[in-house]
Amino acid sequence: QLFTELYEEFAAKNAVVIGVSCNSVASHKKFIESKGLKQPLIADENAEMVKLYDVWHEKKMAGRTYMGIVRSTYIIDETGVITHAFPNVKAATNPADMLKLV
Repeated sequence: QLFTELYEEFAAKNAVVIGVSCNSVASHKKFIESKGLKQPLIADENAEMVKLYDVWHEKKMAGRTYMGIVRSTYIIDETGVITHAFPNVKAATNPADMLKLV
């Protein structure tokens, strides 16, 4: 299940789900509308936040090397402390795994 499918269950646990990528605000708006997302997305166009969370890494695909985001999730408590960090997550299973931890 995706985060948007479990959005109400996260909300019932007082958990806030926020997505971050380096795409533009316009791109995010289009993506939110096309996928029917319920959670907000942050447009980190200068890659400042993704660098702070250390998820901006060199990647390789089809013989090409480029910089990109390593899909990761974090559980951050109400005081701003990261209590759980999960790098290289799978979009299909990660939301349900996170729901169990909040």
